[in-house]
Amino acid sequence: MNIVEVATIALLVLSIGMQILIARGNARMTAQGVAHLDSSTAEALQALLEQLPEVLQKLVGEMQPAEPVPPFQAMMMTMLQERMKPPALQVTEVIPQDPGTGRFTKLDDF
Repeated sequence: MNIVEVATIALLVLSIGMQILIARGNARMTAQGVAHLDSSTAEALQALLEQLPEVLQKLVGEMQPAEPVPPFQAMMMTMLQERMKPPALQVTEVIPQDPGTGRFTKLDDF
């Protein structure tokens, strides 16, 4: 081996070592970021759950009773709901199946 080959191998080993160090640093920073995000999310949820009864009490206290639905509007709502329902499936014809092969037989009507 000559000096160029030895220098190339040394540089490759040095490069691989530096890449390993950088990858470990990135993994450590990512783990710290995830831990911080987890604790921040837990604090936010805890604060939200602590304030939820007060917010709900304000909303329920300020709500007005619902107005009765006019008869014409109720009729239109019922009619639209009936039209939105999918029609029931009806069997129009049964294609016979060959008992030996299990394949459907060709109809002569077509």
